[in-house]
Amino acid sequence: NEEDIAVAIAASRVPRETLFLTSKVAPREMTSGENTYRAVMGMLKRLDTTYLDLCLLHWPGVSRVRHDSKVHKEKRVEAWRALERLCAEGKVRAIGVSNFEKRHVQEILKIAKRRPAVNQVEVHPLFQQKELRAFCAKEQILVEAYASFGEGNLLRDARVKKVADAAGRSPAAVLLRWAYQKGLPVNPKSVSPERIRENHHSVFAFKLSEEQMAALDALECGHKFAWNPKTIA
Repeated sequence: NEEDIAVAIAASRVPRETLFLTSKVAPREMTSGENTYRAVMGMLKRLDTTYLDLCLLHWPGVSRVRHDSKVHKEKRVEAWRALERLCAEGKVRAIGVSNFEKRHVQEILKIAKRRPAVNQVEVHPLFQQKELRAFCAKEQILVEAYASFGEGNLLRDARVKKVADAAGRSPAAVLLRWAYQKGLPVNPKSVSPERIRENHHSVFAFKLSEEQMAALDALECGHKFAWNPKTIA
């Protein structure tokens, strides 16, 4: 959808410097450092911009490679070097990772000339990633949460609805507010303009009580809804 975004930006007449553009390098684009570099250059062309504000490695593994293969580590390093090169050239302002486990991040930190700014991972009341979040905080890496709604399942969860009813808010607003009060920026998905506006505005219009936060915290059970990176070597 990068071409569509470029058209929308041009039509909006919003100055580029007021926007924050993020994109990701896909596993199929991590087969070599040069492939990663070319992939990002392609993103810039399709977005009709001279730079990205943030670029992430989308996954700790490479496409079509066994999960236990040592190739993943080699290609992560090559891809990271490519992102560092793009930073040095001014084509990317900040670089980071997505779906990286603690050990994956540690490997990058050992070789990095430029440290990851962000680790975008699945976080919600059922899967809170406390250890990973604490590690990233210690290393001054921002954790950005995705799958805040549990792919829609948490919007229908009776326990979440109970907290939402008590707060007088929608389940979506409550889940986003829970993340916000945890210090987590969120990346919710929606195709509805109305829901996008609601998600943006409602999260700042109220605060969950200590009891309501505790009720959501108590839902932790290690349940993931998205892919599991733990199997990637």
